[in-house]
Amino acid sequence: VNATPSRMNRAAPAVRTLLSRAAARPAARQMSGDAAQAAKDMSTWNNISFAGAGVTFIFGAYILYEESKHHHEYDREKNAFAYMKIRRSPYPWSCSDCNLFDSKCWAEARAAKS
Repeated sequence: VNATPSRMNRAAPAVRTLLSRAAARPAARQMSGDAAQAAKDMSTWNNISFAGAGVTFIFGAYILYEESKHHHEYDREKNAFAYMKIRRSPYPWSCSDCNLFDSKCWAEARAAKS
């Protein structure tokens, strides 16, 4: 676009109008109420937030306690599902049917060898 002085002169009044309108507007939105009321409301909501966090923490601790009472140890024999012992090929160690860190299976395999 060729910006000639005549085009700039025609745009100048529109730009000046926009700038004067922007300068006439207040910089921040003016809210109703005063600073004392705002401080009081902020303090109230701050206290409500801390109380809510405390109640949430206590409730969470109670739920954790109740859930920990229901913990049951994993019973290998009771839960011996077929999909847990799928072997596509034997393992490359001496007891080819035992997982690497399955100490109970390794002990049974050694006892069976003896």
